[in-house]
Amino acid sequence: MPLMMTLIASLLVVAITAQPKTVELGEWGGPHARLMVSTTAATLEFDCARGSIAGKIPLNTKGEFEVKGRYSPERGGPVRKGEAQTTVPVTYRGTLRDGSLTLETVGADGIVIGTFVLTHGTHGRLIKCR
Repeated sequence: MPLMMTLIASLLVVAITAQPKTVELGEWGGPHARLMVSTTAATLEFDCARGSIAGKIPLNTKGEFEVKGRYSPERGGPVRKGEAQTTVPVTYRGTLRDGSLTLETVGADGIVIGTFVLTHGTHGRLIKCR
């Protein structure tokens, strides 16, 4: 019987470790950025912009990720009645190491819009432009 229990325990370990890792659920924050990760999506807030990611954020074996998302720049001042909000496609990429998440927002033209360092369980320190 102990051999059978060892075999079952080994199979459970393999099954658990075979599942893809994702960025941990909850709030990630740092200077000028905040990331809220849920089971189905993630939302981002920057000083003068917002963003979104559909689905989970998968990590490779090196703790890196690259996902498609949306980015909506904001501006100071009041929003005019009927004013449409611009939303553009972007790539969010980064690395999770030692509890620190480095996040880059990359425009469709390949230019990095911003780079942020976030910590899980921390509120973002934002300076809103509005």
